[in-house]
Amino acid sequence: MKNSVTYKLFQENGIAPNKKQNKKGDSFGIKGAFANNLKTIDVSFYAQQITAISGVSGSGKSSLIKEVLHSSWEKNIPVNCASVYGLKQFEELVFINQEALTQNRLSTAASYTGIIEQLKTIFSKTTFAKNAGLKRADFSYQSKNGKCKTCGGYGKLKTSMDFMSDIWLTCDHCKGKRYNENILACQYKGRSIGDVLKMTVEEALEFFDEKAIVESLAMLKKVGLGHLVLGKSGITLSGGEAQRLKLANSMLTKRKGTRLYLFDEPSTGLHYFDLLHLIAVFQELIDSGDTVLFIEHNKTMIAAADQVITMGPGSGDNGGEVV
Repeated sequence: MKNSVTYKLFQENGIAPNKKQNKKGDSFGIKGAFANNLKTIDVSFYAQQITAISGVSGSGKSSLIKEVLHSSWEKNIPVNCASVYGLKQFEELVFINQEALTQNRLSTAASYTGIIEQLKTIFSKTTFAKNAGLKRADFSYQSKNGKCKTCGGYGKLKTSMDFMSDIWLTCDHCKGKRYNENILACQYKGRSIGDVLKMTVEEALEFFDEKAIVESLAMLKKVGLGHLVLGKSGITLSGGEAQRLKLANSMLTKRKGTRLYLFDEPSTGLHYFDLLHLIAVFQELIDSGDTVLFIEHNKTMIAAADQVITMGPGSGDNGGEVV
């Protein structure tokens, strides 16, 4: 069908993202980078622009961004290079990769972004909570008075398997809601806090009308996480989900100056139209004065950049140069 998404994507021009050409800000960069296969190269970037680092695998993209630029910022001295310049114009460098958020199974999307704190406030202000003497702290699934005594607030119970990895099964007592009966009896608009943690971001957006939590949920949806269940354990997120959750959390955090964002293949796990949403978020960062730099293979993402730096020409000893 000519109106279908698939048909449009197979056309010669596809569906091109709307590209706004951003003006160059102050320059920053690296001189004499030699990490791994980098051949003592100089590379310049520009603030308030979107920059893509492309090239074949093993061409030196990660070495340049992670082991030189990021490491130099962290240690506040040139690392694996002769010098770095222009970084003082940024208040903060935010490196967003695909590593797991945490190894703590109690950490969830709601706790990582601070949404759980907003939920605790909302439920503690209900008439039921006040009459029952429930405090704000009691609405934490990690608190003594809040967590389910059977599963300890995990919502699941670990079962050891001989000759196989342990498996986690939904707690029969709290039905995966993490809280004890006293907390689950407290409801807001007919739902307990345990019920809310089983909602997706989009479902929660329709449910709540309080400004603070709506803003937080809207940010998660904006970065492509509308499908994410609020109570999903942080260690079960995909690399792409973890990356976008880090981005949303950073954007929700108040700051004074500008930021330099470094991304490691932000297109991972995203549908084409989710990529367009992510590109729009990147443009929003630029419009607010920030700078975005990412390592990428995806052609749509690369096409959205103001500047493309291609590493290569090959990999290993045949790479390490700006092509």
